[in-house]
Amino acid sequence: KKMGQASTKTVFVDIVQGLLAKDIDSSDHNFWDELWKTVLPVDDIFEVISADDVRTLVHKRPENMKTLFTQAVAQLYQVVETPFPIYFDQALNCARILARVLPFLLESDSKVVKDLLWGRRFVKSASGANEDANNTSNDNKDTEHPPPEQESEPLAVILVNTMFHLLFLPDFTIEDPNLEFSENDVNSPEFKKAIMWAPGVGSIEKTVVGSTQFDQNRVDILRLMIASFCDSLYQNADTYDSCKSMWLEVATSVDAPYAEIVFNSLMNTVLGYDPVGWGLPYGNLVSKDTAKLVMESAVQALVILLDYGHPIRREGATADDVAAAARAGLPSVGAHETDALGFNVFRRLLGSIEAPDQLNFIYKGFVRLLNNAHQAESTYLPYSITRIGIEQELLVLLWKCLEETPRFMPYVLKHCDVTEILVPICYFMLEGRKDPAKVGLMYLCTFTLLKLSGERNFGVSLNKPYQLHLPVDVP
Repeated sequence: KKMGQASTKTVFVDIVQGLLAKDIDSSDHNFWDELWKTVLPVDDIFEVISADDVRTLVHKRPENMKTLFTQAVAQLYQVVETPFPIYFDQALNCARILARVLPFLLESDSKVVKDLLWGRRFVKSASGANEDANNTSNDNKDTEHPPPEQESEPLAVILVNTMFHLLFLPDFTIEDPNLEFSENDVNSPEFKKAIMWAPGVGSIEKTVVGSTQFDQNRVDILRLMIASFCDSLYQNADTYDSCKSMWLEVATSVDAPYAEIVFNSLMNTVLGYDPVGWGLPYGNLVSKDTAKLVMESAVQALVILLDYGHPIRREGATADDVAAAARAGLPSVGAHETDALGFNVFRRLLGSIEAPDQLNFIYKGFVRLLNNAHQAESTYLPYSITRIGIEQELLVLLWKCLEETPRFMPYVLKHCDVTEILVPICYFMLEGRKDPAKVGLMYLCTFTLLKLSGERNFGVSLNKPYQLHLPVDVP
């Protein structure tokens, strides 16, 4: 297997060098088919295609980059339309290559790149193609009337919609529910429950069958989503605009496919993850924890999606309140103002969570994951507990829940032991106080404590006795 993989890698290297050396015509099917069918693991793809290689393609071989991007998006779209397992490996190869090249496309200010991603294209309509085929065999065909064309969506829009569909493709990222659904059933509770990844928000009763292959495919698609939505990184920090990303504007619009199921699946995958796994010491060393990889990618994608736009305005806010918030630099949008600048369907979904069992699921998930840091350090058996390293993303998500889910904080302070969440926050602050690289983490912890301490019930809960000892050097 290793020898076969080595030869495959050599073929891929030769293909990349060919792309860099000369312009390859888009009609050279042998060359492009070999590229897409030469399937490599993501690590090898990132190793073979260096950052300089991608920039060379963007600036010196723009036609090759245009063909590569267009064909990759088209193949992913085709897999959604005709989801045959024989094409899945090729689709994963497309996703991995796109994840490698997209950040460098987004950093470019080139008009060619902008036209490639967001330019309107004209493609031959299905009826026009049929008529053209019929006319070809007709000796008296009318050459004065070319076949009709229709305007197609930009490639970036097609890619965003395709990624959302790929997250719920039967036998690719989810188990085939083997149920008959019509287009009218897409918004039904039964359909949502059938295809979402894990129980929790949306449905506590969902049953899940674990699959390493599904997990790996989900990671590949989530990695592509993160790469597609990273254009905000290229904004100036002093003039950062949360509404500027065109990618996120499409992804968070009310028309985004499966938006509610995407939100529920990402939330539940993150907050339902259990670092203890099988409950056995060193279980993480026995087998690869693909669920952990999905969780880490899911929390990053979810935080990015929730960062776009403005908070959803709470019901009952007066016009004066809205105007005052806008003057203070805190704009908001109404829950039904779907065409307003800064509207984010994922923020609306976050604010709509009200059921006590779902609020409890969210809180217990944060407690389990945030306490993992000090639990992994204080165990009697070193490295016996899986250490997750995404505290900062989890704290951002916790802050979003406190800020934008009206029922969450009152529920936590009234029905939960808030010290369970206070202890890991204090632990992060004590551990990070001497590390300049953790200043962002310190700010998150500080703001979260300030938010909680504004409530009377938080102060009352601090009077409860607590006996836990943390592995920190307390001054």
